[in-house]
Amino acid sequence: MIENGMVMPTDVNFDRKRQRKVVFYGRVSTEHEAQLAALENQIQWYDDIAAKNSNWYILKKYIDEGIIYGEQKLKI
Repeated sequence: MIENGMVMPTDVNFDRKRQRKVVFYGRVSTEHEAQLAALENQIQWYDDIAAKNSNWYILKKYIDEGIIYGEQKLKI
């Protein structure tokens, strides 16, 4: 039993090299040019990490360019 009373599951696969399904989510709060550049940096960082982990299978990349006029704009 863990300190806060929770029970640690016993059927967890701790193999770090197992196949993993991943989803990337990049977001900025405005469409200003500097924010969009930051969004490109976020996605590049995810791509770089994925390239270093051959056991990662990328399911999807979600790009959220922020909220505009009360509507959320999400590219999938």
